[in-house]
Amino acid sequence: MLNAEIESWVETKIRESQNIISTMRKEGKVDESFFVLASSWINTLGTVIRTSIANSSSLIESGDINSPFDLFRLSKKQTRDVGLFEQMKDIIKSSSLRASIQAFAVQQIEKGRQKCGLPPVKPNWFPPIDLVYDVSNFAELPGVIVFRSKGAKDRIFLTNKDEVAMRAIDECIMACGALYQYVSSIRQVPEPDEVLKDPHQTMLSGGDCDDLTIVFCSLARSVGYRGTYLVFQPGHVFPGVVLKTLREINPSDLPREIESEFMKLRNESKWEQIYELVDTQTGVDPTLPLPLITFDHEGETFTFSFLALQTHIFSSIYQKLNDQTKQSLDPIFDQISAQIPKMRSNEIKMIDP
Repeated sequence: MLNAEIESWVETKIRESQNIISTMRKEGKVDESFFVLASSWINTLGTVIRTSIANSSSLIESGDINSPFDLFRLSKKQTRDVGLFEQMKDIIKSSSLRASIQAFAVQQIEKGRQKCGLPPVKPNWFPPIDLVYDVSNFAELPGVIVFRSKGAKDRIFLTNKDEVAMRAIDECIMACGALYQYVSSIRQVPEPDEVLKDPHQTMLSGGDCDDLTIVFCSLARSVGYRGTYLVFQPGHVFPGVVLKTLREINPSDLPREIESEFMKLRNESKWEQIYELVDTQTGVDPTLPLPLITFDHEGETFTFSFLALQTHIFSSIYQKLNDQTKQSLDPIFDQISAQIPKMRSNEIKMIDP
């Protein structure tokens, strides 16, 4: 009943607004171009509110919000000196616990997987799961060796023959890329009043850099990306995430305690390269125009975000492309290379230190 009352109120206000602007045009207070523009604004606002109300019922049922009004609550933005980071962190941490946020993140990850034309590592699995973050789970995979030392962080090593492990790591990177690609598609709206929005509101009506940052971190944290952070630059903020990536190392640089174990594996599996799983801070500014990497290969179309450049899946497909296709991708790589320096870290603040 409450939704019906709100919808009726919204329709009344939209009609009143249209009547006001029509009267102003008749009286010569505004010209035709302004009338058309103002009418468009009114209609867009009406659409946003109607969509929000339509979505609010399911969000109330799931416990994500208490009433439709929660979708329109705005937080007056603090200055950085008196707690902007803490304010954004609180919104992100609470939003990431919502079932609707997690469900939407999973949906976007699955869409990203389909665009890449890749099946999951195993049925009913989507990254990131504790496989990549939890040493005990990762150590159970064949060919993975965990080096534990007192007073130091566990180190994880694997070879290029550990296909399941490498694929899991790659998919975690590519899943993050799918979330980035979605958030970068949200309409960017300047907000001179300097307010922070609820993620649902931003997803429906757009927002500025603060709002997009909140949406990305909320989605990423909801599905298990543990190392999200905010990067502050003068007049700007964007999100980042700590990804597990592979760093190639020389066998002679292995800890002595596990060197013989790897030599044995080498003789058995004929591996060619050895990697260490490391944490990599990765800026993902959704306000930058980073293009998708799309190409055809063997009758299929593959679409990747720029994050895929760090994966072995992308490298293996790219190596099989003909020279003409590779050359056609050069302008895209140039665009990406030109934008990446803008994501250099000025002031990083981890959401969970």
